[in-house]
Amino acid sequence: MPEEYYDIYDENGNPLGISKPRSEVHANGYWHRAVHIWILNSNGELLIQKRAEMKKSYPGLWDVSSAGHVSAGESAEAGVLRELQEELGIKAKPSEFKYLFAITEESI
Repeated sequence: MPEEYYDIYDENGNPLGISKPRSEVHANGYWHRAVHIWILNSNGELLIQKRAEMKKSYPGLWDVSSAGHVSAGESAEAGVLRELQEELGIKAKPSEFKYLFAITEESI
């Protein structure tokens, strides 16, 4: 399976016009994008999932409904739809989502 590539950004979220492999991005702490999807039912209950024990970060802990990295050349919206399909088998439309917020987080 080929390694994933991510677009690289500066600390202000501006694209730098380059993409690098996942391993290099994480090893060097390059800024890149990820998406988190929060699914609420009609009762306002949040769907959460437990992370696999073999995950490098936060193994076995509870997490948001779905999440993942935005691939090189992909919009955040497309990343949301892809991750939802990959992780939960849900095919959705952009109109079914509401953008909530963006955060900048530095991980070590």
